[in-house]
Amino acid sequence: MITIVTKNRRPALGSLKVDDEGKAYIELSDLGHHVEDCWNAISKFHPEVLPLDLQIMPDHLHGLLFVTSTIECKLGGVVRGFKAVSAKPFKLANGGEGLWEENYHDRILSGNGQLNLMRAYIADNPRRLALRRANPQMFKVRREVAVAGKTIAAQGNIFLLQHPSLLQVQFSRSLTIEEIKRQEAIYVDKARKGDILVSPRISEAEKRVVDAALEAGGRLVMIVHEGMDEYTKPSGRYFDLMAQGRLLIVAPWPDAPAKVDLTRALCLAMNDFAASICSSNGRDGARPS
Repeated sequence: MITIVTKNRRPALGSLKVDDEGKAYIELSDLGHHVEDCWNAISKFHPEVLPLDLQIMPDHLHGLLFVTSTIECKLGGVVRGFKAVSAKPFKLANGGEGLWEENYHDRILSGNGQLNLMRAYIADNPRRLALRRANPQMFKVRREVAVAGKTIAAQGNIFLLQHPSLLQVQFSRSLTIEEIKRQEAIYVDKARKGDILVSPRISEAEKRVVDAALEAGGRLVMIVHEGMDEYTKPSGRYFDLMAQGRLLIVAPWPDAPAKVDLTRALCLAMNDFAASICSSNGRDGARPS
């Protein structure tokens, strides 16, 4: 899985359109069509590399490359060659200015089912962009949110913090399976009746309860241990929940790296923060900005 971003996020590759049936798609610019042709031609220069799916967005692209056998150069060389060739028309028209950011993001799809999941994600990009543009406030990353004595970052429906019924989801390891099932039923019932669940979704039991509550139409304040930047966005079904106003993601440590190992200390800190949010003091201190 390869992701390449245009320099300064310049929307040079195309524009978002919606057809008569409400389906979002990207209408490629001439440059976008050239980039597409260059992607499809990768195997002419590197026969061991088969280009698969490609989704070009206005300011970036996602593509899948299948390396069928050992290649003479590293993958970085393949990507650099593609970037150089695909950027030529742009450089000629803009006084030598580069089209792409210097680096790229890659991810090896080795797990069971990852390829199909990534193909679905790539194909869904235009719809996701349409949702973000239709609901800009829901996807705005706010970095100065005061809640429970902390200044945090948040993305989603900020007003969930001001709801009068916030309910922490946390399970003790000492609970039996039957006790967990009974509590799960209570949580789901309360979520169905309007309570807002608050959880970092750490244990499997907590994940199962939150998932069941969301399936029942519930809403969630989800605490994460990673940081946030302006390009942060939720993945999978959480993206749609955010567009619907049913999700708020909060980062108590907003300047942390995007990838952080989850330690026991962080788990305890997130559970403590969830409890603070749900307390009366935490709610009274929630101020969206």
